[in-house]
Amino acid sequence: MMSQAAGNLDFDSASAGCEMRSVVLLLVATACAHARSPTIPRVALETASLATARVGAARLELWITNEGPDPARVVLDPDALQVEVMDPAGHAVPCDRSAATRSTDGSLLAPGERASVQLDLTRRCGLHAPGAYRVQVGHPASGSKCRVELRLTRWANPGPRSPAQRPRDDDLETEPRE
Repeated sequence: MMSQAAGNLDFDSASAGCEMRSVVLLLVATACAHARSPTIPRVALETASLATARVGAARLELWITNEGPDPARVVLDPDALQVEVMDPAGHAVPCDRSAATRSTDGSLLAPGERASVQLDLTRRCGLHAPGAYRVQVGHPASGSKCRVELRLTRWANPGPRSPAQRPRDDDLETEPRE
């Protein structure tokens, strides 16, 4: 064994330091291999591909589904969704997010669980004219998107007919009985 006093390194302590460094590196590598990396939730966003609504009441029903193997925390606030709308002429319609968004904590969805969200396009995008609109909605956490062709009409339900407007039985043609 060589002496440090003579200005030389002690070979036994140098090899012990290398072994210790190897053990520490091995422990760090093992910990990194077993650590769970944060995963992006596998969330699907769905809606009907075709929809019809009355001007002033343009709402879309959307479904958010956890498609991952683990529970996922999902924000169910419709103001958190990314919305793009094209009007009948192909121009972008500005869609504002509400200044007062709800809690961003989100809800915990089990694997395969589905939750619904209603998106009010009249309030959010100011859709006040009839026509065929193209709407794309995206979920910010997962990047999942869905598209819908939305037809806005001025149609209004006239309500039930009064008795005076209903056809009478003698006005209806009937086949003679034998």
